[in-house]
Formats: sequence, structure tokens, C-alpha cells
Amino acid sequence: MIPSTARAFTLIELLIVVAIIGILAAIAVPNFLNAQTRAKIARVYADVKAQGTALEQYRLDRNHYPPSNVAAPRLRRLTTPMAYMATLPRDIFSDTLDPAQASSLGFFHYVERESEDAWFRSDWHSSHSNLQTSANINLDIPGGLAWHIRSVGPDKVLNYGFPYNMTNGLLSTGDIDVWGP
Repeated sequence: MIPSTARAFTLIELLIVVAIIGILAAIAVPNFLNAQTRAKIARVYADVKAQGTALEQYRLDRNHYPPSNVAAPRLRRLTTPMAYMATLPRDIFSDTLDPAQASSLGFFHYVERESEDAWFRSDWHSSHSNLQTSANINLDIPGGLAWHIRSVGPDKVLNYGFPYNMTNGLLSTGDIDVWGP
């Protein structure tokens, strides 16, 4: 009879392999989540740039921007009757936004100067106590700007004038605001 030389892993060897896989996963998962958040932020800026380009094309054709004092989504005029954009991009950070705060119902918040000139004045912001921020943020908006598009940002809270800055931390407080043109 030939002696068998059966080989198998011991329980200790299997536990060591499982522990190594767990350690590698603990290192990789936070990096993956941060990369995912950075990609979403880049996507928001790309979507806003596309909307800004469509707004400028709309203005060139009609000599004014689409009004912002209409029901959300406010930029729907960019898709119909003439398609400056195929579809309106949704704000990917507003998916878990409280419905009471969702003024744009998942879309980017848009304001233009002709319809809502008061909103562009810094005295309007200072007269609304719920819009005041604890930081001394300069809300003076230069006269040449004609529109504003806002995303709720990675914190998923409308902060009304408190700007998002990635250097404060990837998931720091603030809205992603883009002014144009």
C-alpha cells in the first residue's frame, strides 16, 4: 500500500489568510469611498459647466436667460422646445436631501439676475437671518454675473451661501456654487 501524502491547509493558516484579507479591505475601502466622493464632485462641476454652456446658448438665441422664478426644475427650458441639452442633469448629492429643503426637487438650484435681482444683492442675504452664516463670507456678487447654479454638496444639506471647499475636508460643510458667465 502506498502511503498517502494528503496536503491541506490548517485552521491557523486559513485564519491568517482571512486576517490579511480583512486588513487589506480595511485599508482599501476608505480610499475607494474618498475616490468615489471626489468623482461625484468632479461630476457636479462638469454638469454645472454643461448647464452654463446651455444657458449661454439660450441667451445668445433669445437675448435673455431663462427665468428662474418658475416652478422646479427651473432649467427645463433648456430641454424644450429647443434642446440646448438632451436632459437636465440631476444633482447627485441631493438624493437623500430632506424634501422640505429640496427647492429644486433633486435638480440643481438655478437663479438668474433679471427675474430675481434682489437675490444678487448682498443686503438681501444679510436681511434674511436664516441665510446668515457664522463665517464672514463676502456675499457681494459682482455686477457682471448673470446666473447662479448651486449643488447641495457632499454634506447633502442646503447651507445657503456657505461655500464648499475641499481643503476643509472631503465631506466638509458647504454648497457647491457656480456663478456665471
